[in-house]
Amino acid sequence: MNPNSEYIDKLSGSDGEFRARLIELLKQEWPLEVDEYRIQVKEQNWEKAGAAVHKLKHKISIFGLEDGYQVARELEYQYKENQDTPREAFDLVVEVITQYLDKL
Repeated sequence: MNPNSEYIDKLSGSDGEFRARLIELLKQEWPLEVDEYRIQVKEQNWEKAGAAVHKLKHKISIFGLEDGYQVARELEYQYKENQDTPREAFDLVVEVITQYLDKL
C-alpha cells in the first residue's frame, strides 16, 4: 500500500503554488476528519461514523489507494446499516496516509 501524489500532480499541472496549497489543505483537513471518525466510532454513532468515512474515502482515492478506497466503501456501507464492523484494515489505510502526509 503506497500512497502517491500523481492525482494531485495531474490536478495542479505545472502550478507549483496550487499544488502546495492543495497539499496544505489536505494536511489540515485529514487529521480533523480522522478525529471525527474516531469520535463517532467511540460513541458508537454508526450513522455519523459512516459519514466521516465517506469524507475520508474520497481523500483516500486522491492518494491512489484503490484497495483502501474499497475498504472505506465497505466500512461506510456497514456503518450506514448501523452495524459495528471490524475496522483494522481501514485504520491501517488511515495510518499509511497520515504518515505519507507527514512526509509531504
